[in-house]
Amino acid sequence: MRNQDQISLQIHASAEHSVLSTGKNATRARAQVAGANLKVCQEMWDGNAVYGADGDNACDSVPLAPHWSWGGGAPPNMCLRPKSTDFVSDVVRNTGRWPDCAALAYLWTKFADAGSAAKASSFAPCGGEGPKKIFVDVGANIGSCTMQMLARPDVAQVVSFEPNPKNLFYLTGSIFKNKGFSKRLALFPKALGQSDASHTMYMTPGNAGNTVLDAAVAANPVSDVQPIKAKTITLDEVFAEMPQTPYIHLMKIDAQGFETQILKGGRKLLASGAVNAIHFELAPAWLLGEGTSPAELFSILLANGYNCHHSDTLEEDKEATELPPALAHDELVKIACLENAVAPRDFFAIYDPSKSAASKEPIICPPSAAAK
Repeated sequence: MRNQDQISLQIHASAEHSVLSTGKNATRARAQVAGANLKVCQEMWDGNAVYGADGDNACDSVPLAPHWSWGGGAPPNMCLRPKSTDFVSDVVRNTGRWPDCAALAYLWTKFADAGSAAKASSFAPCGGEGPKKIFVDVGANIGSCTMQMLARPDVAQVVSFEPNPKNLFYLTGSIFKNKGFSKRLALFPKALGQSDASHTMYMTPGNAGNTVLDAAVAANPVSDVQPIKAKTITLDEVFAEMPQTPYIHLMKIDAQGFETQILKGGRKLLASGAVNAIHFELAPAWLLGEGTSPAELFSILLANGYNCHHSDTLEEDKEATELPPALAHDELVKIACLENAVAPRDFFAIYDPSKSAASKEPIICPPSAAAK
């Protein structure tokens, strides 16, 4: 039997989003007639009800704290897991936000729009018109960064991907706690990958942020396996299968070692120059566990015209004044080949259309360093 908070969420969803659902169903019908991207449209959450469940757990609704990263918007309310049951929820509850998301707010405002913004199409796979400048959250978890960007008045649309229905229960519950957010969110209850496929999914108890596909990195391969498979689609399917692509001002990727596969599934999108900047986690143990490497991840970005920068120097408690410099090729070799026994770190990559061929050379680790 559902508890009161779950019931209230469902009632709220039905009342506030019946018009939204009807509208989305109508646009899906128009998309079919007009030959729009019907497949992508059908993959999206319809916004009609809370998605997924987390056993008997309920939404613990928590108002977040004032912070510069909201961009002048009101701090949102978030649905969190019960106290002392999950690392991410406990940090958000105790600090009033997820600190790692602040770098995204800074980068969103720091960059001028790229040249590709002028020729971008709107992101509206179900038909109609939509914003042409978007933020993309790959590996949204319970929605901490998605909610931050939706709270900002200067972000017209957020496109998020999260395959774990236990996390989606809290993310979608949070959307219903904040008026107007659903109209600016395109949510895919899927993972991104190199191709359309089905993957075994693992989740570490007490840290649902460690939801991993295929390889049980930092997870128990028996007890942590999830009852459903994660379905993957590709960046190119979602964003590049149209005459013009939308302009992605900033993309966040935090996918527990699946980052390389995700970028491989977006070669057409990356080559188009439509993605201005990518903020990503470099987690060597997870990348190696997935059969790839930090060297391969950096090489894909370099080959597509991106300069890579450290993100850990951006201070979360204040708006930074200067971007850290781009990392030189030898610095990337050192990071990728000699620093694989370190904890995950954050980086960002900025698209540079004038990048020379020499600066696109792949990262190749010496045989003596490849195994470190």
